Amino acid sequence: MDYPETVHYLKENTDLNYKDFFDFERKSGEKYFEKVFNFYSGNLAHNKRFGANPSFVAFYDKEDFYAKAKKYNKNYIILFGEELITKLFEWHNSYVDFGNIKGLEEFKTLEEKINFKIAILLEQALLHFTFYHEFAHLIQFASEDIFEREENLFGNCEFKPNEHIEEYDADIFS
Repeated sequence: MDYPETVHYLKENTDLNYKDFFDFERKSGEKYFEKVFNFYSGNLAHNKRFGANPSFVAFYDKEDFYAKAKKYNKNYIILFGEELITKLFEWHNSYVDFGNIKGLEEFKTLEEKINFKIAILLEQALLHFTFYHEFAHLIQFASEDIFEREENLFGNCEFKPNEHIEEYDADIFS
């Protein structure tokens, strides 16, 4: 399923609507968004054994610098904030030379030895960590019947051990 088909499916089968989704066609970074979508959609398809099926990747159109995992009507969804992917795209296209930062001069030596840019490794690490953290939540959702806990994240400072364990588990998984 390509991105427009995914958005259409999610609009028809969840309580998300089109205004929630970021449409990256004909926008700066279109190929980058497509690459991220294809890679992580393929990863979800490859990891069906974890039980979070059907699962989808989408981008939401809010100025949030994070991602989230959701379950709607037995559909498991990882939503990347448009701002997060846009910033990584900008970083990807404006290579940061870590070897020119005081104290990090050895990165230039490392880049020469591995013949690969450290900035790209960091970008990939950020994306992979974010994806696998959210994927861990999808796995958690597949193993229990409670989902919408977002209301507990904002404005509620009460410590809840189970939610703390879920976040720790997702961090360790990623």
